[in-house]
Amino acid sequence: MDFWNIVLQMAVYPLLGMLVVWFVKLVDDKRAPFDEDKAMLLESNLAVGLRKSGICLGLFLALAGILSGKSPKILVDLWNFLQGAIMIVVLLFVTFEINKRIILRKVNNDEAVAKGNVAVGAVEFSTLVGTGIIMNGAFTGEGGGLWAAGVFFALGQIALVIVFYLEAAISRRNIQEEIEIKGNIAEGVDVAGILIAISIILRASIIGPFTGWIPGLQGFGIYLALGLLALFVFKVLARKIFMPRVSYADEMDKQRNEAVAVFVACIEISVAIFIANSM
Repeated sequence: MDFWNIVLQMAVYPLLGMLVVWFVKLVDDKRAPFDEDKAMLLESNLAVGLRKSGICLGLFLALAGILSGKSPKILVDLWNFLQGAIMIVVLLFVTFEINKRIILRKVNNDEAVAKGNVAVGAVEFSTLVGTGIIMNGAFTGEGGGLWAAGVFFALGQIALVIVFYLEAAISRRNIQEEIEIKGNIAEGVDVAGILIAISIILRASIIGPFTGWIPGLQGFGIYLALGLLALFVFKVLARKIFMPRVSYADEMDKQRNEAVAVFVACIEISVAIFIANSM
């Protein structure tokens, strides 16, 4: 590897990534009906901080996928990066709308975050990061192109919505009300953990060379079904092993035990990483 390639990888691409994040921040500042900078910097609004962090991390994760398929020509790489970045930025704002209209639909997300609803901020963080993880896998490899990335983005969003409502149904807790109306941070972290975890598993299903729509869609569906089964089983197992004498539902809704939620979320993400790397 020559000197200029090292410079390109360690300086130019990170700088381009920061420019993309800066541009998205400007657009999001215009989109939001309140001053996000004031809320985050002067009011220490953690909900806004989570949203902005999700944007940054999700963008960099997605953009990193574009860099995995570099060609021998720098200009070709830069052109591919630009095309992919434009697509990722557009899809990021689509994710915002999905959050607002389908996942967290009982409240105005912007108003909730402006008032410091950390639970809503945590779910937004997880969907943005989860989207970045899935897009990283969609852009990694060769053969699929922007069209395949767009399709897997759509499938990823559908999967995240399914997981959100499936978690609510299986847990038998009113997760939406706890997160959106009551601002229950423990529930927000609990949901965020499983959304990021399933995104890691789904990335493993689409990473690598694109070999065709049928195997690609089959793999995505199988990983989604089996990954969800594994995550829910290990979540129950973790509760039995590490907290056998308490009710998890009580810890989430009555006690609002954020420490337990963080611990279980980390177990889910750890299991997801293990599953993804073992396949």
